[in-house]
Amino acid sequence: MAEEILTITSSDVSTHEDPLTLHFKEIGAPLWQKLVNIGGHELSLVNYNPDFEFTDGHEQDLLEYISRVREISPQILERFRRIVFDKSQPGSRYSSDEHPFNGTLLPDGVLLYKNGQRRDVIHRTGKATNFQGTVAHEGFHMRNEEYKNAWREAFGWHQCYEYPGL
Repeated sequence: MAEEILTITSSDVSTHEDPLTLHFKEIGAPLWQKLVNIGGHELSLVNYNPDFEFTDGHEQDLLEYISRVREISPQILERFRRIVFDKSQPGSRYSSDEHPFNGTLLPDGVLLYKNGQRRDVIHRTGKATNFQGTVAHEGFHMRNEEYKNAWREAFGWHQCYEYPGL
């Protein structure tokens, strides 16, 4: 008896993929990946941006962030396992160049666009570098509602539309 060969046609497979999955397929393999231990917390760093360098300052910002998260909502660290440094910079959602799009939440961490990777710019909250403020902002999306006030106090976090001029 001849072996039966299974043939799958395009109509058998869903072609719908979320925009983030399509984005990663389009940009290809990362330039580098490394596993780091920051304050006893393991994070996978994945870099697609040829202009990005992970510095001691980035590490210090993450150490401070992780310390604050442990005080406010340690459950977030269970999900916070990866930071992806993207090579693109989408425009602002609010049509203002003053507050460009910095990052987005991933199921296991955050994706940072070029502006969100910067330490030489102060985050719109005025309380952190743009890198730390963006990681904190995206990490906030992992929180439970009961921690909202603690996050606002610790990181100066507010919705973009709450800032003047937006």
